[in-house]
Amino acid sequence: MAFTFASPRDTPRALREILRERIERAGDHLAAPARQRAEGIHEARKRFKELRAVLKLLPDQDEPGVAALDRQFRDAGRALSGTRDAQALLECWDKLNAADPGPLDTPLGRSFHAALRRNARAHLHETDTLVGTLEGLRAALQDHPPHLPEFAAAADGFTLIEPGLRRSYRAGRRQLESVAHDPTAERFHDWRKRVKDHWYHSRLIAGAWPEALEYRQQRFKLLSDLLGDDHDLDVLAGQLRQWPDRPRQGAQRETLFAAIARRQAVLRRDALALGRRLYAENPRAFTRRIAVYWSLWDQEQP
Repeated sequence: MAFTFASPRDTPRALREILRERIERAGDHLAAPARQRAEGIHEARKRFKELRAVLKLLPDQDEPGVAALDRQFRDAGRALSGTRDAQALLECWDKLNAADPGPLDTPLGRSFHAALRRNARAHLHETDTLVGTLEGLRAALQDHPPHLPEFAAAADGFTLIEPGLRRSYRAGRRQLESVAHDPTAERFHDWRKRVKDHWYHSRLIAGAWPEALEYRQQRFKLLSDLLGDDHDLDVLAGQLRQWPDRPRQGAQRETLFAAIARRQAVLRRDALALGRRLYAENPRAFTRRIAVYWSLWDQEQP
């Protein structure tokens, strides 16, 4: 089942089916064999983020069942964050090396890279702890499908999800303004969370006009990737600051920091340029436009 509405009608039922299918897929990823464990964890965390994004489309975010599910999916993702973050830092180093290899090819750079590799392997091979975590999460997921909350059926079609879609878009637009005013690492990271929400929502509504909305989701995915790479570099710099000082390596350390800063400057410049275009419409105009697409989609149904 694709992560999208297959029809403009009966959105309450469709939301439940999407949640059910993503829960099942997350369980499958958590059961990946040892040789595929890194990819399985990465994919499971994506499913948890998708599940939380679906819940953000619901009109009543404070409904106890919805809030409880959101907390459980959030905590499940966090339980796997250490393993995934260790892999992400190694990938971040590789991307930085591809963009600016000179500063990394030093004794300090090579020893730091080796430490990142060891840390990533250690997280994947802490077998008892990790397998116990994965099994616990799978057991919890198996209990969810029969107990998914019933969504209020007073609204249907686009009417049910319009408030949540507008709320998601508005949050990203406001965070863009916050970042432009005060471009701190924390603000960029918070913006990425809101961008990912809207990327997931763009995927869900793509059926209303596939050609236009699939392009939109591609652009939001690119923006999310830019911001994700920026955050990973910030974490990488933090790890480097904790790396023990060694004689005659001070200049190498500063060269590495400079390479990270240069790459972040490019990523942030590109993210802001793209974000200003993607968030150019005000929230009401955006959801009105999607409502028109949705209405036309509905009229075209047999």
